[in-house]
Amino acid sequence: MTKRPTLRERVAALEVAVADLKSSVDDLRQSFRQNSRTIYAKLDNLESHVNQILGALDGFNPGLHRKEKAAITVAVITGLSSIIATLLQVLPAILH
Repeated sequence: MTKRPTLRERVAALEVAVADLKSSVDDLRQSFRQNSRTIYAKLDNLESHVNQILGALDGFNPGLHRKEKAAITVAVITGLSSIIATLLQVLPAILH
């Protein structure tokens, strides 16, 4: 017959488990912060590229009409939003 752990032993085991959980949560928070910084840096980079594209459109063909410029801008923004949506879907899987 096995001896049942005492209350003090069970509390000690729970304290160890809670400490491990706290450590895991801290690690996840740190990882999330790092990933957030990376994502924001990449979004800033994308914004810079969009501005370069829009500037290039003005210099490339100043004869483009507003509707054409708007259509190109919408296409670029749609592409970027698809990339962002994909990142948001993939990010939780990366964090786990």
